[in-house]
Amino acid sequence: MHWDADACAWGSQQRMQVAALVEATPLVEGEIRRLFPDPGQAERMIEYIKPRITEKIVGREIVSHSANWNKHNLWDPTLNTSVCGWVRRLTVAMAKANPRRILHGHTLPASTWESEDGYNPVFDDANSENVLIGHPLCGIFDEHPGLRVPRPVGGPGPKWWRRLQHKGDAGVVRDSMRAAGMWDTSLDVLDPLPACALVCAPLPSVRASLLPRLYEPGSVWEQLAIEYWPTQTTGRPGAQRLRQLRQLVEHTAQTDQVFEWDVWVRLGTMTARLLAD
Repeated sequence: MHWDADACAWGSQQRMQVAALVEATPLVEGEIRRLFPDPGQAERMIEYIKPRITEKIVGREIVSHSANWNKHNLWDPTLNTSVCGWVRRLTVAMAKANPRRILHGHTLPASTWESEDGYNPVFDDANSENVLIGHPLCGIFDEHPGLRVPRPVGGPGPKWWRRLQHKGDAGVVRDSMRAAGMWDTSLDVLDPLPACALVCAPLPSVRASLLPRLYEPGSVWEQLAIEYWPTQTTGRPGAQRLRQLRQLVEHTAQTDQVFEWDVWVRLGTMTARLLAD
């Protein structure tokens, strides 16, 4: 890669590519499992550290607030250093600095994070392909360009996705979506499973963070996308971010003289396009 000023800018396509390459390696997992032999502790630390490594490569918020970042820890592609070495060093530093706060000083079994319905995020890789075997999403918008996909925040989307993964009863999930008002009739042309996945499947953070690039720079829609995309991953955005997003959606709806639902659907449809890309 040629690291000119545009490539070095926060959120650039080149930074996204490097983050995706790092995400595809076992660099973080290897260092964490070496430091934390207990499987439950290791998985919890991996869950905590991996998106923070991505943040420091891309330079955009995913799970933490940039105001709290140590700017010296952000990745500088102009330095003549190994990316793999940088990832390993930062992983070890973060792992050694945070275990008491993250693990509360206890040896926690993986079952600690298991919910009443049997779902355990420790073992969930957020990969939509496992449940969608035989029902690919790629190209679905080319075949059905009129699809409208509601993906508002704060709903039961994660619960529906877990049910799709572990029980596969897409028809029941679709009926639940209809009853909750989280459905658009344009989705009726699809089989239940891909249709439901478009509504509730989480995106990898690197893919979701591309959403603001789909809108005009400096526009209110770009700002909406910046606030919205972290809610469409497996992360858990804070209450303040959700309040800001809802206020921005309300303001945009008033300005454009449309329903708030139309704003959510527009954002959701663009997110679904990234999911199906």
